[in-house]
Amino acid sequence: MLKSVKSKLTGVGGRKKEGENGRPAVSQMTSKKPSTGGTTRSSIPQMEVLYDTNKPLFLFRDVVASERQNLFIKKLHLCSYTFDFTDATAHVREKEIKRQTLLELVDYVNQGQGKFTEAVFEDISHMLAQNLFRGLPPSNYEITGNAAGDNLDPEEEEPTLEPSWPHLQIIYEFLLRYVVSNEVDAKVGKKYIDNTFVLKLLELFDSEDPRERDYL
Repeated sequence: MLKSVKSKLTGVGGRKKEGENGRPAVSQMTSKKPSTGGTTRSSIPQMEVLYDTNKPLFLFRDVVASERQNLFIKKLHLCSYTFDFTDATAHVREKEIKRQTLLELVDYVNQGQGKFTEAVFEDISHMLAQNLFRGLPPSNYEITGNAAGDNLDPEEEEPTLEPSWPHLQIIYEFLLRYVVSNEVDAKVGKKYIDNTFVLKLLELFDSEDPRERDYL
């Protein structure tokens, strides 16, 4: 069924982007064009600048309405930085700042603060692509391959849970609120949430984490 959906979207069989083990290639703050589900954002500062404790970002309620779109973009830039969750002790403060900021972004989109400009669409697409489109580890079933014979049931094995789920869950919430928002101009939005973007979302059904598949 998944192959059928991909085929309809691409018209050429929905071929996956090449990557190790057939998974989506890892996205690492690289320049992207809107037609590929991402944007060029080479000017976004690195973590040390984004998470500078001496220059924290204001809350949306603490700035005048005319400044909220600019603040929205700054928060999108902050959330475009992705962390390595394999070390639970690394960047604990920064990870929590990002989690809280993602919650703010969901609330901002939910409330409807005025029509988004096309410049904001680019930053939204970049943030989503940086966090969602990543390399997925092979499942235990793929690792063992034929060595385990027919005794291995992929339905019974323990799933591999995504360690970055505290961030990913909120990003999926943001994506949902974003695509159904009355504040989004659908004609402009289709330039960024395009066929390529949807195909990359479909590839994430390979995730071993059942929570992610449920959100998808």
